[in-house]
Amino acid sequence: MPPVDRVAWAQQRLLLLLAIATACGGNATGPAEFGLRSARELWQQAAILDYSVTVERRCVCDGANRPVVVQVSGGAVVSTTDAQTGDPIDISALGPYPSVEGMFEILQDAVDTDAHDIIATYQIDLGYPLELQIDFDRSTKDDELGYVTSVFERR
Repeated sequence: MPPVDRVAWAQQRLLLLLAIATACGGNATGPAEFGLRSARELWQQAAILDYSVTVERRCVCDGANRPVVVQVSGGAVVSTTDAQTGDPIDISALGPYPSVEGMFEILQDAVDTDAHDIIATYQIDLGYPLELQIDFDRSTKDDELGYVTSVFERR
């Protein structure tokens, strides 16, 4: 097997392990916390403070399930625009479209509050969340929340 194929295979295996590690909810010492901590360390080591990422929110909520470009400068969200039209979006009307660090905070909150189910996958090199799904309470209907990221660009 050529070296490039072994690297790709190793990266895919690590991504799968991170996905499996976070597929179970649990307390702060469980698999969800381990995967989150590992991914967050990768992100912090990359030290990326200026970037844009397309985020699609997945929930049972009005008008919020569309791709939004989140522009981050100096680690803070500076703008949000509709990914399809480029029009500015007022997120106060739609709900949160977080930065990468914001997604980590959402995941950490889910771990800390012992959410019923936490599923997350992370980008292999930088650690940012590619997809997260959280069911906060097994007995509550439509409390699930998720995000899918795409089109990540360093600035």
